[in-house]
Amino acid sequence: MRIYKHKGKNFQRIGNCKLCGQCCKDLALEVEIPIEPNGKSIKELAKIKKQKEIQRYIKKGYKDVEASRITWLTKDLMKFTISLTCPYLENKKCVIHKERGYSKKPAFCQRFPTPEVTRPKGCGYRFKKLN
Repeated sequence: MRIYKHKGKNFQRIGNCKLCGQCCKDLALEVEIPIEPNGKSIKELAKIKKQKEIQRYIKKGYKDVEASRITWLTKDLMKFTISLTCPYLENKKCVIHKERGYSKKPAFCQRFPTPEVTRPKGCGYRFKKLN
């Protein structure tokens, strides 16, 4: 049994993949980025860093890249969610998995889902909090 840690708590993943492809179509990644003031306003720096993060995924070939509004966890730590579609998804199936095998998929995909990643509706996995 693998234990997942999230926000100081332990979780166990339960269930099975339904092979529907929704997780690859509707990925939602939480991004936390520290902001170090360097003469510019915090809000201006936050917008720049958010845009750079979005561009990073676009350059990697991800589709439908969007980001939520920024929320502040502390005065110098921002958080937002990036939603996107994997470029390796064809007919609801992973091209990498099909052509090269599970071990060649990106590490994020091999670990999916984890407690901190939003799962699509109807996902066959859930997380049980452990004592």
